[in-house]
Amino acid sequence: MQKVASLQILRAVAAMLVVVSHAWTWSKPYASAPTILDRIRIEFMGGLGVDIFFCLSGFIMMWTVTDAAPALSKGIRFFAKRMQRIYPIYLICLSAIVVPSLIWQHGAIDSARILFLIRNALLLPGLPSEPEYRMLLFPAWTLVYEMYFYLVFAICVVAIPKRYLAYGLAMALIFIFSVSHLIIGYGPRLAWVNITHIIGDPLILNFLVGSLIAHFGRRFVDTFTGAGAKYFALALSILVCAVGYYVFTGYPRIIKFGIPAMIVVALSCVCSVRRGRLNDALVYLGNASYSIYLTHIFAFELTGRAAALFGGNPFLVFGTIIILATLLGCVVYSLLEKPITQGLKSISARKKPKEDVLLHSA
Repeated sequence: MQKVASLQILRAVAAMLVVVSHAWTWSKPYASAPTILDRIRIEFMGGLGVDIFFCLSGFIMMWTVTDAAPALSKGIRFFAKRMQRIYPIYLICLSAIVVPSLIWQHGAIDSARILFLIRNALLLPGLPSEPEYRMLLFPAWTLVYEMYFYLVFAICVVAIPKRYLAYGLAMALIFIFSVSHLIIGYGPRLAWVNITHIIGDPLILNFLVGSLIAHFGRRFVDTFTGAGAKYFALALSILVCAVGYYVFTGYPRIIKFGIPAMIVVALSCVCSVRRGRLNDALVYLGNASYSIYLTHIFAFELTGRAAALFGGNPFLVFGTIIILATLLGCVVYSLLEKPITQGLKSISARKKPKEDVLLHSA
């Protein structure tokens, strides 16, 4: 299965947007007055990174479907591979939060707490009657959205032939979206993972459009090889994101983040990326982006404890968080995520004659 290097680089960009956004949110209390980073509203750029991630996820799901005929076994296999990709490193990161809290906690753990931890571990959403339910590992709220999309996609793989899969997926997601708004009622966000909010959240449209880009644009992937075309695509991507971010401030998220993310993904997939030190490094960061995304919050605590060493300088704290978060994510990817993923794939390969290798996606 072809791996689109330009999309891996885009994943690196999306991950770093999230890191930079959260890093400044953590660092700005050290500033005595608003800075240039506040004026360019850098702390909100992570939203664009999330929209890009979701659009890429939809693209990759559609891109990796190879079976023409629908079948229950194919839907189960698809979902199992997604779980194999998502859960191991997530559970490791979650354990880094849960285990210390259990060790330091005094008294017995009640059944409600146990159920809460199980639901967190399974990435299950909350209900409207649970305003306090949340993900202990905060970035994992996006994984709850991913799980919803995976489930709908897997059902469509079971029921719909590949040639009609994009249309069936669009109908399914739009139907659920419409039911949410017209019948059930679009729920409040609460602690980010309320199921009645998720199914009606326009963020879901990023997954759908990414899938449609993969379906209709498959023949155009990696077709633009010239430097001029790539620089034009890069300049246009920056312009589109800047317009969405600064011109459409106050507009719905789908306009200021979603549409720019969709355009950037479409532009990225048609541009071919050659081997080279810089591109290879960016592709590596793209491969490590899931680990970077999940572990970057641990860098905040580590940097916060050492902030006094910087004299409370917000820019030094900010830069240190970014460097530490990136290094931590790369170490976790190289030492844990990559070996675990490859090991699980080897086990699966021994069980089956031959299977297509899925793109590395978060």
